[in-house]
Amino acid sequence: MNLSTMFHCLTLSFTIALTAGGCGEAAPIPTERSEQAAPTRTSTPLADVSDPTALGEEGFESLRERRGDFVAELLALRPLMGRDHAPRFTQPAWAEGDAAWVIFHILRDPSAPEGERAALAQRLRTNESAWSGAAIALLQREDSESVRAALMASLAHAEAPAMAQASVLGLADPSPMVRDWATFGASRVLANHADAPGIATLIDALVARIGDQDDQVRAGIFRALGLAGDPNLLDHLANGLRDPNARVRLRALAAIQSTAPSKALAFAQSAGLATDEDPSVVRAFKRLEGK
Repeated sequence: MNLSTMFHCLTLSFTIALTAGGCGEAAPIPTERSEQAAPTRTSTPLADVSDPTALGEEGFESLRERRGDFVAELLALRPLMGRDHAPRFTQPAWAEGDAAWVIFHILRDPSAPEGERAALAQRLRTNESAWSGAAIALLQREDSESVRAALMASLAHAEAPAMAQASVLGLADPSPMVRDWATFGASRVLANHADAPGIATLIDALVARIGDQDDQVRAGIFRALGLAGDPNLLDHLANGLRDPNARVRLRALAAIQSTAPSKALAFAQSAGLATDEDPSVVRAFKRLEGK
């Protein structure tokens, strides 16, 4: 197993507030809510919260002058190796606000080991400072796939404007690891911050990736679109019922059930799910039929 694949499965196990559905099966999307009219979405533009000047080297040097021992302690820390042989920085000191200066100092150093940089980027989500602007700026210029994926994983747990902006950027990333984490961030925004600025932009970015070449990313796309609860998306969701991947078909069906329960059976029948080649899809159809 290479570093990228190993990191992908490791990071997808650390989810907060919403099942990511990465290396394991996610819980089904609830279907109990009543059918509703299409939500009104404002044309508020996506907020740009990226800040390439935040947490820069000048601040790091200033911190070293003020708290030299603290900086030296963090720079001397080495990651612990998990059972999967992936490095993890578990020391509590990394959560302190000032530690963000040190984290970004290391992230900007291309000579630092890639695995350690990725582990620190993933640790950002626990840091108490305002780190998201710097993380979004770094996400757009970082060369390492694993580090970008870790940055996106942390940004998927940031405040709503940062989650939304990072998810739109991540959905356009060439790496399926980054795109997968971007679908998770989009799901968290749509599930918990449906009135956040830029929701329409985020939904457009998700729709644009419905045909993504990665099965796991497509499954995440339909999970997120189902959480939008927008009946105007039904035709897009129906496309997923004919996806070549069974897990994606199940996600699309769950999204339709969540968005328009009264229409789900008709969509499933039209797509031929009653005789689907995958037993799990047939079982889902029978549950929908009430059999």
